[in-house]
Amino acid sequence: MTAQRVLVVLVAGIFLAGCTSSGNPDESDPPVVVPTDPKAALAASTTELRAGNYAFTAQTPTGAARGAVHLASKSATVELTTTGPEPTRFEAVVVEPDRWVRLTADTSGLAAALDNVDTTDAEAAALAAGLRETVELFSGQSWLHVEAGKAKPGGDLDIDLSDPDLTGASALVAGALTVQRDNRTITGRLDASKAGGSGLLDTDTAAAMGAAAKSLPFTATLDDRGRLTRLEFDAPAADDVPAGKWSISIAGYGEQAPTAKPTGAVKEMPASGYEAVDG
Repeated sequence: MTAQRVLVVLVAGIFLAGCTSSGNPDESDPPVVVPTDPKAALAASTTELRAGNYAFTAQTPTGAARGAVHLASKSATVELTTTGPEPTRFEAVVVEPDRWVRLTADTSGLAAALDNVDTTDAEAAALAAGLRETVELFSGQSWLHVEAGKAKPGGDLDIDLSDPDLTGASALVAGALTVQRDNRTITGRLDASKAGGSGLLDTDTAAAMGAAAKSLPFTATLDDRGRLTRLEFDAPAADDVPAGKWSISIAGYGEQAPTAKPTGAVKEMPASGYEAVDG
């Protein structure tokens, strides 16, 4: 992130100016200039995402995400959940240079299998030890500290604030092909294959969508300052991901606080954790 944090919370300042103004227009805050060209307005709408002070939620056909970014303190939180027969939850806290994750999944099947392991056999005992470590890893009971340098670049443990837009919305709208605007709503088609695997839509999923990913219908909603508040698009099926609507909602521009380090049970990420999560 080379962009600096931009503070744009002007409501209070405008209100006070209205109460105390002497009538000189030079003493009031300048009006917000939103580009009239739809494509330019869409591109400008993600400027403050890249400034790195916002909260977000997201929905996909297989799960949801939420989080917040506070670039000034180099901190962020992210929570990803998946639905279906084997729901999972991935939580992450970033307070540079440290990262912590908490993993939750249904490991009841593994736990049950442990009851049937013959631990008098050396090979079976080693297998049981690995199963116990996996059950503990995905128990959701402890935060796991990720050691710097051990996370795979670009992997799930490598939450990189050098690009403060964790949602990937900036990359998605940069691929807009056609745009039409109606007040604060911009519609059109975008090329998701150009998003570069950032944020919500990873490279593998976009590739699995095939040629259809190159022209997805989208709707973007802006606030009265021209900032993106929602981006949604319809996408075809991609491997195990069914066809459906994907959405990103952004709020709380300029209102986020620094993220605190996790408290309670905190452990070091075991070697098996890097292998299981980062592949």
